[in-house]
Amino acid sequence: QLNATVSVNGECREVVFNGRTFGMHELGMTISSIVTHQIQYNYFTDDGYVLTFTLTYFNNDQKKILEDVMRSLTFFN
Repeated sequence: QLNATVSVNGECREVVFNGRTFGMHELGMTISSIVTHQIQYNYFTDDGYVLTFTLTYFNNDQKKILEDVMRSLTFFN
């Protein structure tokens, strides 16, 4: 049997990447004895779509790398 728990860490908030405003929330997950962390970024497009980026990591070094990737994204209309 798989034991899994999920916790929401803090409130949803807005963040800006390269001029685009995303909704963001952080989650913690424990599956059996493995602890992972996730950050989800959601962007609502003008034509009704939602883009979701989910960053999953095990430690702060990995989190920093993934956040740097998010900051490097360029969006075009």
